[in-house]
Amino acid sequence: MKYELKKLSFGEILGHSFNLYLENFPLLFIIALISAAASYLPALVVVFAAGNSGAMTTTITTLVSVLFTIPITAIVYALYIEILSRLYLEKPMAWNEIRTNLGRKIIPIILLTIAVSLLTGLAAILLVIPGIIVWLNYSLATTVLIIEGTSISESMKRSKFLIKDNRWKMLGLVIIVSIVGQIISGLASFLPTFSSLILSSFITIVFNALATPFSLFIYVLMYFNCRIEKEGFALEHLAEAFAQESDNQ
Repeated sequence: MKYELKKLSFGEILGHSFNLYLENFPLLFIIALISAAASYLPALVVVFAAGNSGAMTTTITTLVSVLFTIPITAIVYALYIEILSRLYLEKPMAWNEIRTNLGRKIIPIILLTIAVSLLTGLAAILLVIPGIIVWLNYSLATTVLIIEGTSISESMKRSKFLIKDNRWKMLGLVIIVSIVGQIISGLASFLPTFSSLILSSFITIVFNALATPFSLFIYVLMYFNCRIEKEGFALEHLAEAFAQESDNQ
């Protein structure tokens, strides 16, 4: 394998994520572009259908955005995790298999996303620190569900187990990735201002699509890093590869 399955340092996770992002940029950018457009489309439709920018339109747009953004984000996140994990493990892109896997997991993924968001929000209402800790505990839950096919409750338990002793590393990675994302998104402010809502939205979508794949690689690599550290995943994967090779002979 090009990327050896071993416990990675903080810098190695960032470096591997960036390299994988650059090596697979065309595929990842196209997927990010389509998914970002899908997230923006419902709100844009409401704005144009209403034909004004009054308070009612703003309220409806917000509601529509929330209702559509949660499931769309969950599905797109799942697609990315499936693809990114295959890229990292150098597995073939079996698109029919990917579609079938995601089709079975869509509802659990959406419900898990909502559950984690609610738990994090409730904890954050009490204090900021508890909110951060709850979010960190379940930050790998969706990745676990997608890759391992576990139930919602088991995915949350697995995430809490895997991320234990690595919470601050995860927090540091997310902070750095968020800063990079803000820098990339901020580049749009240097472009000329457009009066067209569609054109302005398209520019926002493009810059968001540039940052999304890189940030999600962090979660994939952190997941495998935790499994290697706690469960010896590298040996497990190697044994599986040898078994498949023997079957093909």
